[in-house]
Amino acid sequence: MERMIFINVPTRDLAAADRFYEAIGFTKNPMFSDEQASCWAASDTIFVMVLAEDFFATFLRDGDTPNLRSSQIGTLHALSVGSVPELEALFEHAVEGGGSIYRPAHEPFPGMVE
Repeated sequence: MERMIFINVPTRDLAAADRFYEAIGFTKNPMFSDEQASCWAASDTIFVMVLAEDFFATFLRDGDTPNLRSSQIGTLHALSVGSVPELEALFEHAVEGGGSIYRPAHEPFPGMVE
């Protein structure tokens, strides 16, 4: 069996998160989705689990809480695309889906646009 990755992210607004992931072309997996969580497939092996804040907290220990209200960044996630035009289209769809651009794209290494 090929390994899969599930990236779990908390949200305060599951419906808004659903609109965003649909807008950028991910596919919702209803088998792993309900009123507390949505599973979005980026590929056959990469999934984003968007969890309502209270539900996300049930996976934490020792009174830890989701870090939604902090200005600190704990992780960065990247998704490959085939070209700069595809990246620009992804950005456009992300904004249309309610997202925002954190910073403009740049190319730190040949072929790696971020």
